Amino acid sequence: MERNQARDLTTRDTVLLIAAALGGTADGRTVVQKLAYFVGLALSASLGHRPHYYGPYSSRVEDALNLAVVAGELDEQVQRFPDWYGGPDVRRYTYRLTDDGRNKVDALKGAHPDEWQRIQEAVAAIKRVVPDLEQKTLSSAAKTYLIVSESEETVSEDEIPDLARHLGWTLNKAQVRKTVEILEELGLLEVEQAGTS
Repeated sequence: MERNQARDLTTRDTVLLIAAALGGTADGRTVVQKLAYFVGLALSASLGHRPHYYGPYSSRVEDALNLAVVAGELDEQVQRFPDWYGGPDVRRYTYRLTDDGRNKVDALKGAHPDEWQRIQEAVAAIKRVVPDLEQKTLSSAAKTYLIVSESEETVSEDEIPDLARHLGWTLNKAQVRKTVEILEELGLLEVEQAGTS
């Protein structure tokens, strides 16, 4: 007996569902990148993230954002701020679901209810720990997870800043504590508490 199977979620579908889980608006490309990283983990799906200065980065997620804008599913607003040190202007991107984007999201929710639920749960878990979705904290959490997940041994919180340094990242103890809370809330890992062994 043949069943009509829904196609797998694309990276663009996932980005649209993340925007929907955020209430229709996603503030910042870096925030979308980090949420997509954690959502990919929740879905057991690779979205192409690789180590990067700001934590895991995926050109596929970047392309998905751009394609969703071109397709009229997301509206992109760009704010420019002067760099006080004379460099190029700093840009802040905001993405909002359009009517076409909402229609596509509704179809995706119907075709992929389990994935939609996991995306909502992942975004809600992150927002419980970082309600404002501050990008530095999300970047730190993604870096911490990458460090711990690639270690072959149990890692304590005290060791994470040193391991980060080996990858060219700087994480202080306060950042590590907050990021461990995010990862525990997502059920991604248990890390030995600082000062215990």
